Amino acid sequence: MKLVFMGTADFAVPALEALAGAGHEIISVYTQPDRPSGRGLRLDESAVKKAARRLGLNVLQPASLKPDAEAARIRDLVPELAVVVAYGLKLPPSFLSAPGHGCLNLHPSLLPRYRGAAPINWALIRGEIRTGVTVIRMNHRMDAGEILLQQEAKILPEDDAGSLEARLAGLGAGLMAGCLDSVAAGNAAAVSQDEALATMAPKLGPDDCRVDWSRTGREIVNLIRGLTPKPGAYAHFRGKRLGIAGAEEVANEKCNPPAVLGTRMQNDRAGRIILVDKELGPVVGTGDGALALAKVKPEGKRLMSGSEFARGYRPGAGESLERAGE
Repeated sequence: MKLVFMGTADFAVPALEALAGAGHEIISVYTQPDRPSGRGLRLDESAVKKAARRLGLNVLQPASLKPDAEAARIRDLVPELAVVVAYGLKLPPSFLSAPGHGCLNLHPSLLPRYRGAAPINWALIRGEIRTGVTVIRMNHRMDAGEILLQQEAKILPEDDAGSLEARLAGLGAGLMAGCLDSVAAGNAAAVSQDEALATMAPKLGPDDCRVDWSRTGREIVNLIRGLTPKPGAYAHFRGKRLGIAGAEEVANEKCNPPAVLGTRMQNDRAGRIILVDKELGPVVGTGDGALALAKVKPEGKRLMSGSEFARGYRPGAGESLERAGE
């Protein structure tokens, strides 16, 4: 098919490569403009732009799709179809109606569950054990179009957002390629989403990423999994931000605080270091037990193991990982 591809993030690259490899005529690739990145604020190309250049494809980078000139440009391209994957810009009605077969979107959830910007993160944060990928025909509402194809995937206990995204990207690439075959053959079946089952996965903000130590250990582990490698869960240590990229629940018999810490520590453990284990690193109280901090990133420093952090920073039992005043 003659199509345009619209994507920006790493998640979109396998789909672009799969469609190019399947012999579709990709007449242009839309991706977001280069962004300043790093300490030197050097302009950085999107993952999709880099992939498109490797494939020898034409790249377009409008800052917005709203100007009339952009609507005219896509009409002039005369695509049969637009494939949209992790693009990051809203498509106006003029774009949605330009391709002959409309616009298809690959979304990393089992729609109508987890509509929105961060479905992979929220599925992990909420402790889901299954998710998937969905191809929809786009309409004017976010992630609410008719479902063309859907495939389920297990969420593994060891998954974090990075590993789950990589697996869903590969799964979704194959699903989108198969969907285009059905569209080309004229036998793609569309099913409306059940609005009663819809849930949201909004963009994550700083408050979503801060660890609430009054939650259960399992809830905190899920939060960390859902935010790793980015945007990253965090707490505070000695007045500075402490990123947390890995944690594990600790058996109760290991985390009884020493008697010398007194009754306040016994009764107010959530968010406080209970003990520092040579192998596990700092062990922090939670709403129902304790967690060992397996991987941390002190503010301005590199990622390190919990035991390495303990050796370098020498945290003490009773120290708080809450922000001052909380």
